[in-house]
Amino acid sequence: MDFRGRLLIKNGHQAIMRGPVVLARDARFNDGFIYESAVVRDKDGFVDLKQSTSKPENVWMSFTAPLVLGTDLEGEFRNPKQVKFCDFASAGNTWGEDSRYRVWIPRTLNVMNEEYKAY
Repeated sequence: MDFRGRLLIKNGHQAIMRGPVVLARDARFNDGFIYESAVVRDKDGFVDLKQSTSKPENVWMSFTAPLVLGTDLEGEFRNPKQVKFCDFASAGNTWGEDSRYRVWIPRTLNVMNEEYKAY
């Protein structure tokens, strides 16, 4: 089974899978606003996931993935931030405001790289 991180893109959103497991961005990691748009850095559809040793209680798997957060695609694009993800089964399992999570991350629109569509 292939356990490399795979990037799925659908309707302007993106998700990361590792083998059969979908990963989620969990607010308990305290590494930014989980509803923020981002660009997941990939190479030919694969994401360079690194296993994370620090994780909240009751989280089974934790990884970091390179993301360019927000809309600053020119300044920060060369240096993506390592953002933490956990397995979907562990995401939000405290049922509190502190453990909101997101699987499908809105992809930041880069109009310089988009195909032109006439009105």
